[in-house]
Amino acid sequence: MRNRLRKELARMVFVCVMFAMGFVLAIQPTPVNCQEAAYPSKAVEVVVPFSPGGSVAMASQHFADALSQELKVPFVVVPRPGGGGVIASNDFVHNVKPDGYTLLGTAPGAIIPSVLLSKTPPFDVKKDFLPVGYLGDTSIAIAVQGNSPFKTIQDMIQFAKSNPGKLRGGVSGPGSETDLMFYAFYSDAKIDGKRIPYNTGPQAKTALMGGHIDWTISSYMGLMPYVESKDMRILLATRKLPELPDVPTGRDIGLPNFTVDIWAGYFAHAKTPKGAYDKLVTAITKVSKNPDLPKKFAKIGFDYKFKNPAEMSQIIDNDIATFARIIKAVGLKEAK
Repeated sequence: MRNRLRKELARMVFVCVMFAMGFVLAIQPTPVNCQEAAYPSKAVEVVVPFSPGGSVAMASQHFADALSQELKVPFVVVPRPGGGGVIASNDFVHNVKPDGYTLLGTAPGAIIPSVLLSKTPPFDVKKDFLPVGYLGDTSIAIAVQGNSPFKTIQDMIQFAKSNPGKLRGGVSGPGSETDLMFYAFYSDAKIDGKRIPYNTGPQAKTALMGGHIDWTISSYMGLMPYVESKDMRILLATRKLPELPDVPTGRDIGLPNFTVDIWAGYFAHAKTPKGAYDKLVTAITKVSKNPDLPKKFAKIGFDYKFKNPAEMSQIIDNDIATFARIIKAVGLKEAK
């Protein structure tokens, strides 16, 4: 009898101990939750697939500065140009640890057209990245030297039609939105001209200034310093430029596909921990209300238009459809 009571008492003690241990474990946060709660506890890299000083890099930098102040850790913009943006997007963001400490500050041309044109795309923008925030946008424009004989875009088109194969155009970023608009210009205007590729936008602009090409295409922001110094003139833009009201748009002169703009946005890896992602979205939404940001964006030729992840996702869907249509219209080979 006494042994049976002892065994029953031991069993009850064991059950109570196990219950207590289970309760303690249940209320303890997991290591992952601890990490998310502490996020961010170190510097965050914002990888930009373009050259320093470019429109997307500068827009990304303005938000990085604001996020640094808000979250009390450095947000460091890291330019990694080349490969039409695919190298930076894939190797330095998509293929790194998805812990929220590596973001992508990019334009649609680095993540959409080049992927549409690839039979084996390295990533899917909709599945492999999470939109964090849409920052703003700017026009794409065609420019010539300040002393160019082409005074209007019609002058350049007429020259190309009278001299097939002689017009030399320079472009950077294979598969980018500027490259797509390069092809759209030749296709819509029905002209035969040369396409001379460069690794970066500054290289193309240097070639234009040196007389090695007749025209180049870039973001409006990237051309502004040259226009202000009168070293270049803009002949055509994808949308109206308030500062240059006489510059026509593609639609104005009957080029239906010369319509794509450049926008900048922040993305996170699709597998970023929810706690870290939510903190990023909350922080970027809060800093977007900073009254200094629209002024800073205006100085770099960017229209400030912050949009939340849901709105940004819809813009990406629209761009995928638009780019696919233009790729087909201008005769580029879309991947099947």
